Amino acid sequence: MLLSFFFLLGPAPPPRPDPPLPHPDEGGGAREEKWGVAKAAFCQGAPLALVYFAEYFVNQGLMELLYFPSSPLPHSAQYRTLQLLYQAGVFASRSSLRCLRLRRLWGLALAQVLLASFLLAAVAVNHLLPGLGVAAALALGEGLVGGGAYGNAFSNLGEQVPLPQQPLAIAVVTLGAEVAIAAAGGAGLGAHAAFCGRE
Repeated sequence: MLLSFFFLLGPAPPPRPDPPLPHPDEGGGAREEKWGVAKAAFCQGAPLALVYFAEYFVNQGLMELLYFPSSPLPHSAQYRTLQLLYQAGVFASRSSLRCLRLRRLWGLALAQVLLASFLLAAVAVNHLLPGLGVAAALALGEGLVGGGAYGNAFSNLGEQVPLPQQPLAIAVVTLGAEVAIAAAGGAGLGAHAAFCGRE
């Protein structure tokens, strides 16, 4: 983002003349509108960031460690199958906003954290999952939750934030999600190294 800001963006347009001073009542309305934008960005961005942290923690730190020797598929094919089902879930839920709209996303965040916690326990305790089929269902569910949170968060922002403030609200929510993904990558690398170091 810094490289884009400093090297890709053109110069700012010349400043416009100062607008007339607002009436005291209008100033209060502007503050209330800004608070509404901040509240909408937090209400959609915080659960989305939590969903993404749990989701990418699973994908970066745990998914590769799930292995089922009884399956006819080799380890690499098992991993690819789980990733394919995860992406299929993301695609399906991001494409289904007309079928299922969620105004509040904390339930999805809780579901994703519980799913990540269960998979962490499954990696820590061998044979906690009975087979590849259960892991495949969980990977599909992880994708459905993640894609549903993403699509609904930005759709809700479009409805809750006035058009002039939408770019800022979307940028704030996107930045929060990216920070969560980066943090999940670090936590996932640590967890992966810790589990592999036990072997």
